[in-house]
Amino acid sequence: ASVDGVVGLNYGLLTRWPQAEGGRLNPLEKDVITPLCKRRGEPSRNLIVSLVHPSQATVQPACTSSAQFSVRGGSLDLALQQRSSDVILGLPHDAYVWSVILHLVAREVRRRTDGEVALSAGRLSIHLPAGSAHAYAVNEDALRELSRRAPKGGVAPRVLLRRDAPGLFELA
Repeated sequence: ASVDGVVGLNYGLLTRWPQAEGGRLNPLEKDVITPLCKRRGEPSRNLIVSLVHPSQATVQPACTSSAQFSVRGGSLDLALQQRSSDVILGLPHDAYVWSVILHLVAREVRRRTDGEVALSAGRLSIHLPAGSAHAYAVNEDALRELSRRAPKGGVAPRVLLRRDAPGLFELA
């Protein structure tokens, strides 16, 4: 929901990019990228970013509340915690955006360590409590159309990033 088209700034990570207020490091930088570089890609499940900004006024809390990156066997995985999701607009958007962020974080760590830490982007999982997925009435026709379609086989989506592209925070 929004008030006059504005939902507020409580969408944390993406609204505080590249630096948080007061010149502090962005949470993705501070809690994920820097530790990954320092730990040299050692296994970890402690790379967690809260996407809730408690001091910012908002109409409602962010749908995605946290992002947990984990490293296993040279692979960087990402698990999102969501309180709610619009399956027509929100869920596809989140899957796309966060898969790109996952690839960009792995690439940023590789770039900052001159290739010494070469994590591959692994799995993206979205954790959504039962009963929290929904579709709005305005999207009813789109939901019906999507439910009639069969999955397109043969070609899985891929993310391709140029090695010489700007760094993660330069892109922002």
